[in-house]
Amino acid sequence: MPYTPIDCDFHDELESASTLGKMVTVVVVNEKGQQQTISDIIIDLGHGIDSEGRAEFMTLKSGQRFRFDRIVSIDGKIRPT
Repeated sequence: MPYTPIDCDFHDELESASTLGKMVTVVVVNEKGQQQTISDIIIDLGHGIDSEGRAEFMTLKSGQRFRFDRIVSIDGKIRPT
């Protein structure tokens, strides 16, 4: 699925959590299309390339990496679609 940029306000939520280095609860849609809930610390937000092309990614302390458009919510705040 081609990357879809996310809402600017939601991007700000990700940046805030990353800057503060706090534990967050993130709900994402994994590569199997299933929702997954993860509690971790965001260590990086940046651009990269996946099989669909260029996208923005969130990297967690555990090493997991997710495209921004695969994030459903962070700390209960739902990403606008």
